[in-house]
Amino acid sequence: MTSGKTLYHSMQHAFDYAPVLDTAVRESGISREEAASLFDGLLQWLSVIPSARNGQPVQMVGSIDQLWHAFVLNTKLYRTFCDRFFGRHIDHDPLDRFDQELSKKQYARFTLATLRQEFGDDVHPAFVDLAQQVTCCYGQCDDGGGIVALAAGASEVRDSQ
Repeated sequence: MTSGKTLYHSMQHAFDYAPVLDTAVRESGISREEAASLFDGLLQWLSVIPSARNGQPVQMVGSIDQLWHAFVLNTKLYRTFCDRFFGRHIDHDPLDRFDQELSKKQYARFTLATLRQEFGDDVHPAFVDLAQQVTCCYGQCDDGGGIVALAAGASEVRDSQ
């Protein structure tokens, strides 16, 4: 299995992400520097998606979610990215179907623990603030927590349940 940190490093240098940063600046009204920082956090988050399991989705936080929105708006780049690193499109479902506050906190703790396991003290600060509004979860996607093919390392992550 490819580690999240290895996947993250591959993601960082795979494409020119300038269009995503430009979109974030235009759509969210943030500075280019902030957009770049938040996009780095998004890449950390995307790199641990293979860790998502049934009942333990990888939780998104609002500040970084705006960069995911900017990425999705660049459809060709986003599709190519997903195909390369996951072997399929990763859907973004902005509806918060898990509306129980306890669950959100549990998912946030799981996400932070997973990110810390991969990145240690280099976890993007937005993920450390668990009081921040959490938004969508990757684990809500109807993948059943099953197989996520990692095209970058020809590895598979299988649900252990």
